[in-house]
Amino acid sequence: MNGSVDSPLARVAWPRHTPRLSLRPATAADREATWRHRRLDDVTQWLTRAPQTLDEYRTQFEDPASLANL
Repeated sequence: MNGSVDSPLARVAWPRHTPRLSLRPATAADREATWRHRRLDDVTQWLTRAPQTLDEYRTQFEDPASLANL
C-alpha cells in the first residue's frame, strides 16, 4: 500500500477498535511476531509467498510496498 490519499485505508482513523480487537497498520516492529505466526503449520499451508528464513522474510516484510505507509 502506498498510503496515497486515493487509498480507502488512508482515510481510516487508526487504530480501529472492536470489543475484542484493535487493528492498526503493520510496522517493522511487528516482523518477529508475524514471522512466528507465519511459521505455524496451519498458516504456512495457505501462504503463496513463503520465505524460508527470517532474513528473507525481513526483506519482504519491510518492503515499503508491503507495509502500510499511512
